[in-house]
Amino acid sequence: MATYPEPPALEIQIEEHDGSTILIITGQIDLYSDQRLGAELTRLLEEGRRQLVLDLQSVPFVDSAGFGLFIAMQKQYQQVGGRIHYANVPRNVESVVKLSRLQNFIRIFGTRAEALSAFAQTDG
Repeated sequence: MATYPEPPALEIQIEEHDGSTILIITGQIDLYSDQRLGAELTRLLEEGRRQLVLDLQSVPFVDSAGFGLFIAMQKQYQQVGGRIHYANVPRNVESVVKLSRLQNFIRIFGTRAEALSAFAQTDG
């Protein structure tokens, strides 16, 4: 029987930038890790954080549970006037977003700076 190495645990680093919160995520977002990410996003929402950037540069894989989390959290943030943007999204993850026609829920930007700038363009 073949054995496979366990994927690295999900790591979340949080930074603040001019009223926005950046989550730098490392590891797979899947059925086994999405609860941890969901709990962190919910905690930030409860703290009043309304502008989030999820930096996915070090996320090699997102499964259907992860995409479901992205959509559910986007809806929760929108209900209170918040927004979530995604930056540095790997091509394979971005391809799934496009093929699944999820662009209306998952706003992808090339860089963190672009994602942050998009908040400023729609504020006011």
